[in-house]
Amino acid sequence: MKRAASVFLRADITASDAYALIDWLKNKKITKYMNESPKVTENIHTILKQGNTPFLTMYFNRQGRFFMIDDDKNLPIGFIKLVETEVENSYEIVIAIGDESIWGRGYGRNAVNKCLQMVFYEWRADKIIANIHYENRHSINLFEKMGLKKEKENRNTIRYRITKEEYLKRA
Repeated sequence: MKRAASVFLRADITASDAYALIDWLKNKKITKYMNESPKVTENIHTILKQGNTPFLTMYFNRQGRFFMIDDDKNLPIGFIKLVETEVENSYEIVIAIGDESIWGRGYGRNAVNKCLQMVFYEWRADKIIANIHYENRHSINLFEKMGLKKEKENRNTIRYRITKEEYLKRA
């Protein structure tokens, strides 16, 4: 199996990114465990129809920080969203790799690694959490491999976390 090449996190969202996101968000395999509103694709379509592409980046960053994950050919393969939590200087991370053909090749792991580096080294965050549906084995495996520890469980989700201190010990 071919392993993942480098990935890059990109904050600027283009019209072609928006169309890729729409396609990904229509795929039930990708959205099965996500909490995105069904209106998200409709809202993206509206922005695109109105020709408001300069506002795409603002739209995607309205409730946190949003990054496209690009492969080494600068093609979008997924996204990462970081949302501030109720705890100061703490973020929840959401990741999706939109191209099913590259699942299991380490792209998600490389993207999360870049994200953790940015959040802990540049932003000086204190903690990252990930709320994962208990049936989402891919994400559970990913975050456990990245050093996140199980913090708590409820009926549907498991909360994983890593603090800055824990991350720096691993780095």
